[in-house]
Amino acid sequence: FGASMVGFFGTMVGLGFMHLVQKYCPEDLLGTMLGLQSSLNGAAGALAPPLGGMLYSFNMYLPFLCTSGFCAMTGVFYKLIPYKADALAKPEAAPKRKRPQLRRLSTFGKPIYN
Repeated sequence: FGASMVGFFGTMVGLGFMHLVQKYCPEDLLGTMLGLQSSLNGAAGALAPPLGGMLYSFNMYLPFLCTSGFCAMTGVFYKLIPYKADALAKPEAAPKRKRPQLRRLSTFGKPIYN
């Protein structure tokens, strides 16, 4: 159960991050930002278990208290983000990309549609 929940919530956060990156980053930095996210996820997955074990060796409630504290700090930082009503009222139009016209070919190389 725990592994499935970690996978589910990790996917939800990953999708949200990809949406934000796609919306706010220039196209030439998309790969860099997604690579940075993957690197940070890998580093967190490698460093979190030993750090949690070390905290647990001090006091068995300490990892849970630290997690709760970081969650509370995240909420406080979120409330400190300046609110821009104009940005929400008038969303920028995304630039429209031209899609290349592809010919649909059958396995024999003949067009499927005329």
